Amino acid sequence: MKKNTKYLIASLACVAVLGAAALALVLTGGSEGEDTASSASDETITLLDKTQQDLESVTVTNEEGTITVLAHEETVESSSDAASSDASDASGTESESEPETEIVYEVEELEGLPFNTSDVDAIARAGYLVAANRSIGTVDDPEEFGLTDPTLTVEATFRDGSTFSYIVGVENNGAYYIQPEGSEEVYMGSVSSALFKSAYDLADTSLYQLETETDDSAAGSTAQATGTATDSAIFDTIHLSGTAFDQEVDIEYDSEIGYLMHEPRETEADTTRIGEITSALTSLSADALILPHPEEDELAQYGLDNPAVVCDFTSGGQAYTLTLSDTDADGNRYLIYSGIDAVFQIANSTVTAWADADPFLLQSTLTLLPNIVDVHTMELTMNGETYSFTIDRTVNEEDSTEDDTVYDYTVTSGDGTALDYEENFKHFYLALISITVSEDTQDMPEGEPALTCTYTYQDKPGSDTIEYYRVSDRRYAIVENGQLMGLALSDDVDLAMQDLELLYSGQDVPDVY
Repeated sequence: MKKNTKYLIASLACVAVLGAAALALVLTGGSEGEDTASSASDETITLLDKTQQDLESVTVTNEEGTITVLAHEETVESSSDAASSDASDASGTESESEPETEIVYEVEELEGLPFNTSDVDAIARAGYLVAANRSIGTVDDPEEFGLTDPTLTVEATFRDGSTFSYIVGVENNGAYYIQPEGSEEVYMGSVSSALFKSAYDLADTSLYQLETETDDSAAGSTAQATGTATDSAIFDTIHLSGTAFDQEVDIEYDSEIGYLMHEPRETEADTTRIGEITSALTSLSADALILPHPEEDELAQYGLDNPAVVCDFTSGGQAYTLTLSDTDADGNRYLIYSGIDAVFQIANSTVTAWADADPFLLQSTLTLLPNIVDVHTMELTMNGETYSFTIDRTVNEEDSTEDDTVYDYTVTSGDGTALDYEENFKHFYLALISITVSEDTQDMPEGEPALTCTYTYQDKPGSDTIEYYRVSDRRYAIVENGQLMGLALSDDVDLAMQDLELLYSGQDVPDVY
């Protein structure tokens, strides 16, 4: 058996005398306020009164199958031991203290997987603390009380070699019929709902919880300012693949810019959609355990041998992998999480943000977007004609401070004609950078572009070029630095071309945005 998940209970507290309040738990003792399958009365008849230290195992057999909870002691170093050790080191003398022990539970059927501690605690109590509300004496027809084919059977073994067993019959007015083994007397009492579950129902289906962080990148700051930021972790990388993805998705976080897409296109990621993904990935809980420790040949029956989705991501220096099957007719998927060796079931609605992500929709609809104050020259070609602009800047001494330099800008055309920077040029520039990607395409355009713009910059070397190719009456293909980005609406491109002619001819450029 692989390393067992342990449920720790301080033994010193367990040694305390069980008073009337404990007996009022009636049968299998849920704690105060715990969900039970039926309620307790004011009377208490003790059927078994032992402690956690006495218990070796308890086995529950119900309609769902068998649950076996094993108990053993472990020695631990208490905080007082540590303090005593520190004091001994300081004084140079050894100090002896009695070691503390803890009761450790494990669920045999879960084979070391994490479990719901409150449920397992209730099942363990069913093996060492049993009480009833009242006795109804002997019965002539046990079948009438559900005792010939009991609802569940509880069998406890103890460290001294003794055993105690009882059966639970049908429910009657909020209580269950209970009969200890070897006794003809029948009792009525409460039963914890945990005893009616399957062993797999006891599994802890909380897979992981990442620490949330504030995204201080440019995109993150914008999202915070507009109220669209999500409460999520920072993901260094996110990679989506599998049979559901014709194109793999590769996303990386840049602390200055935000999330960048590297595949299938090199561009910024759409802030809203990437926020939905990071929010969904920050914590994850499955709905049910299906199979602990699956073998390779068992994955096929769950659609995990050739998975529909594989999500690899890193956050906080840790790597994670989520593997998903296709969605079934009930809207569920099978899931493997790299941190737990098991197959789980999860609702598709829980994972749809990343499992059903459209690679095209994950890219920003914006293309080349230079800040106007960073641009030094623009050279445009439209229908065979060339249009050039030079933007010069001078320091505004009056408005500048030691920490902030303010510039005044002027723009001239290729023949040296001064143009209106604040109105006409800005209106044209806004129309140009407002051309967005509206549809996906994988068809690289042929021929000559209808419009080309090449930018150079005030404070950095190099240039960027964006091209617009007419591919239909209503669409232009956008190519940015040689990379096909998608299709733009013809109305947007045509408007920028019209504004370019107006600007270059010295006419007013309308502000349509």
